[in-house]
Amino acid sequence: MLVVLIAVGVSGGGAMLQAFIGRKEIPGRLEELARRRNGLMFRAGSRTSSFVEIREDAVHISVRPSGGIFGLSATWTAELEDPGVVFRIFPRRAAVLFSNKVLTGDRDFDRLFLMDGDDPDMVRRLWTSKARAILIKRFPDCRMSGSAATGVIELVHGKQFPGADVLVSGVDLLLEMVRADPYGLRVLRNLEGARRDPGRGRRLPGVVMDSPGKIRVAPEWVDGRTSTGARGDVAAALEPDAVRVADGVVLDATEADGLPGDARHQLPMLGTARVEWTQLEATVRWTAVETDPQRLQAAVDILRVLGRPPAAGVFR
Repeated sequence: MLVVLIAVGVSGGGAMLQAFIGRKEIPGRLEELARRRNGLMFRAGSRTSSFVEIREDAVHISVRPSGGIFGLSATWTAELEDPGVVFRIFPRRAAVLFSNKVLTGDRDFDRLFLMDGDDPDMVRRLWTSKARAILIKRFPDCRMSGSAATGVIELVHGKQFPGADVLVSGVDLLLEMVRADPYGLRVLRNLEGARRDPGRGRRLPGVVMDSPGKIRVAPEWVDGRTSTGARGDVAAALEPDAVRVADGVVLDATEADGLPGDARHQLPMLGTARVEWTQLEATVRWTAVETDPQRLQAAVDILRVLGRPPAAGVFR
């Protein structure tokens, strides 16, 4: 289950009178958020202890204030079931030094914000054009971060506690980033016969299917980048080798001749990938996260062919 929490935190600045007036307005703004998102408003002993809970598409959203005397700001926190993507964002005018700076290619976005991340390609996949547009319009003074270990995305509003329109926009932003599915897991889970595999340790979640042996398809962290890979047992009598495919063209035709015909004919369907096999295991690896269902299915079909023993009529 995906959990999104929106908490109201404290930011400096603002006179005490302004803070008091702002606190008086918090319940009304939260009520408006609850009304527009079909949420539940919970009133506590003080205005700043009120909060809203919203459930939307298996997402749990909680909005609540926390401590402080002067101006209040809002913090949105999304806790993801699937792995998160490591990134940090600050306004460009902030005095922040990043070692792994990421540019999205969106001139307006890159002009306003500084961003870094462990895997630039994954960060760019997470930040869709819609997500960037929301941040530019509603949160030019924000700071934001994402964690892979905890699967958390946090957005901190840069000014005083916002109105309902901005509160709703914060929810929209987090939902858009969640739906971006940077690891391509949604596509994998829709493959025929796929069952969820949660992963363990550094192994990312993916899917498994019967072959008659086991096939696993999942994003994998290789050489500092995330890409999709598929692995399966080999039962066919094969000499270890490898084949490269680029834009549907088989580059190593001689090596491909060592594959059973049913597998060889599927190679162009992979797009751009490398197929490698030993006498025990075969792998298909793309150069990035693959989300094309036909290419993913072609990899599964190739691995199923290689997983059948010769007596089953593999060679044709």
